[in-house]
Amino acid sequence: MWLYKEIRTLGDYPTYHARHTPGRLALNYDGRDTSYAELDQLAGLTAAGLAAAGVAVGERVVYLGKNSDDYFIALFGTARHGACF
Repeated sequence: MWLYKEIRTLGDYPTYHARHTPGRLALNYDGRDTSYAELDQLAGLTAAGLAAAGVAVGERVVYLGKNSDDYFIALFGTARHGACF
């Protein structure tokens, strides 16, 4: 049923690619390159930060910022935590 069995939610996407192609370029913004391994780590830190801040699973998280690589880090981190972005 699933094309990639390890990817069940949006939050699993960076983890899957970090395992299979950790050094591959995931994001490039304003001269900053982020590999899948780095994206996975940053998404994990974001998820942990949301949990530490008291954000509950299923709770809504709002991103108010410019289009950048930070958007995707926040998106994947929020999904990994189980909150709604």
